[in-house]
Amino acid sequence: MRQGREDCFPRIFKETIEHALLCSNDPVCITSKGQGRESLNLVSCHACGLIPETSCEVYNIMLDRGMVIGTFEEPEAGFYSAWVNNK
Repeated sequence: MRQGREDCFPRIFKETIEHALLCSNDPVCITSKGQGRESLNLVSCHACGLIPETSCEVYNIMLDRGMVIGTFEEPEAGFYSAWVNNK
């Protein structure tokens, strides 16, 4: 409950996004063109797709790390890329 307070949550969320900037399977992970069921997981590797799978009721379908943080080719394309890079 305390972690959701306005003085805690923004820091936790930003740190989560910063941790998404690097995967131990990069560059394979961030350059992936699809994996998982029917290749619906775009920029994510098997490790990114499977770690939280048990907590996702749709099994991480359409997971795309690039949409959140950008890719090597388009680092500004991610929804939170400017926020993380303080731009």
